[in-house]
Amino acid sequence: MELNQFYTLAVNILIIIAFVLPVRFILAKYLGVNAKQELDKSDNAAFGVSIAGGALGLILMLTGVMSGESMAVISEEIMSLIVYGILGYAMMMAGVLIQDKLVIRGVSLAKEISNGNMAAAIVVATNMAIVGLIAKKTITWIDSDGLDGIVPILVVFAVSQLVLAVVVIIRSAIYSMRNAKNSEKGFDVASTWPQAIASGNTAIALRYAGQLLATGIVISATSVVVDGDSSTLAAIALTWLGTALGLTILVWVGYRIFLPIVLFKVNVVEEVDHQNNIGVAAVEAALFVGLAFMATAYIA
Repeated sequence: MELNQFYTLAVNILIIIAFVLPVRFILAKYLGVNAKQELDKSDNAAFGVSIAGGALGLILMLTGVMSGESMAVISEEIMSLIVYGILGYAMMMAGVLIQDKLVIRGVSLAKEISNGNMAAAIVVATNMAIVGLIAKKTITWIDSDGLDGIVPILVVFAVSQLVLAVVVIIRSAIYSMRNAKNSEKGFDVASTWPQAIASGNTAIALRYAGQLLATGIVISATSVVVDGDSSTLAAIALTWLGTALGLTILVWVGYRIFLPIVLFKVNVVEEVDHQNNIGVAAVEAALFVGLAFMATAYIA
């Protein structure tokens, strides 16, 4: 590594650290809590997991900006990192608000995290990490050292939030169909998916995190089939949306095929929905992620 490259790398790392440091305070402000109090006094692990998701998402996004080369004008890269860092904060918090206020109805994720609900923290942290993953892929897809990628990133962000919302809606509908009449059957379990998250069912949150991560992987892989140089923004949005939805459905179909084979004679609904079995949920999450990589293997 040449001295100039080392200097550029050092500057990049320092700027990324500078952006990661305020994550806990911004999340604390959103949740209405004191960051220090929650971490080292109340030992709120849910708040810590939320910070981890935000920090990971921001780092993922900013690594897409790092050139890895010695730049003739270091100020250009510094400016890009600063602008994309601010954009990263805005998109992650927008993703949290969309998820909390519009998509997952009937439960306040912010309130649940402040109360130490780990299931809610997993949902929020995963969403923020995926926003960063998709943004990183979009930045490298644009292949620009400057700020030309901001508008395409916002377009892809909007598309990704729509696809993620579809996943939540279907996930909630399936849960409700399985558990709507629990009281009649004598089961003491939430009748809706948001209520299950509010009750602290970490197994359901873990399965959802795996599915959400799988969705983020297929959304990111869509960049291979979209021409960022010649496509209009409308064409980018429609192509990205159609491909991402198609791959998401493909992963879900594969999951339904593989699940009864991998978990032969295991009552997944009973174990995950009713008994909060994290082990079974982890297998489901791994299936989703593995199938996502399989689905994108031939287009990446």
